[in-house]
Amino acid sequence: MSFEDTGAIRADERARIVGLLARYPDLPGPEFDELRTWFERGATPLDLGLIAGNPDVAEQYRAFRESQIDRFTRRDIWKAGAFAAAILAVFSGIFLLMPH
Repeated sequence: MSFEDTGAIRADERARIVGLLARYPDLPGPEFDELRTWFERGATPLDLGLIAGNPDVAEQYRAFRESQIDRFTRRDIWKAGAFAAAILAVFSGIFLLMPH
């Protein structure tokens, strides 16, 4: 596949996503899942910049990002808690091993 073909495919994907964003938040389940999956796994920084700069869907893009992508999930909170617990365990171990 040539570079030009890849660029055309990316442009077609972006056009589909822009079409879905234009109808956000009134999307049926499968289309909403497609939109979320694309943003989480398929979008490149260039794609995000081009979509964010598109005035036709700027409001929907911001609303979608705010409600679906840029928020903390339970998994994020668990990861942060596990990280804090690991740091606390390391410092506690160092404190307990220090000569008094």
